[in-house]
Amino acid sequence: MRNPFKASGGCIKMNRKVLLLVTMAMLVSVMPLYGQFAGPGSTAPVNVDVKSILANPVDDTWVTLKGHILEKVGRKYYMFSDGTGQIRLDIDNKYFPAGVTITPKTLIQISGEVDVEYHRSPEIDVKNIVVLPEGGAGSPSPGRFESK
Repeated sequence: MRNPFKASGGCIKMNRKVLLLVTMAMLVSVMPLYGQFAGPGSTAPVNVDVKSILANPVDDTWVTLKGHILEKVGRKYYMFSDGTGQIRLDIDNKYFPAGVTITPKTLIQISGEVDVEYHRSPEIDVKNIVVLPEGGAGSPSPGRFESK
């Protein structure tokens, strides 16, 4: 009877290929694969502008905006503009990037939920801030993200 583990000519190359394929298949099968839906009813961040949020605010919609913080208007409230309009942001200090000073000239990207209350204008409850590089050079400085 022939020993299946005995190395012989082309059999070693074939066994290595099979072993490599099996190993890759096992790795892929245990890696978490995440997808997401970005459409009506989803909570995936949607790239929009301030003007469209103010025109049709939908509570708890996740959005991503690029623009500038114009001023601080309360303990944790800031006015933000993307050039299409202004909206109030609710930002906890833990979401500001550590060691980075943000001024009205600093281009940032924010992500968070639209918060709609009947007695006030819509605002964004910010969960992530990324300082964008000037002129597109360098890498962004991410803020801290924590889920609810």
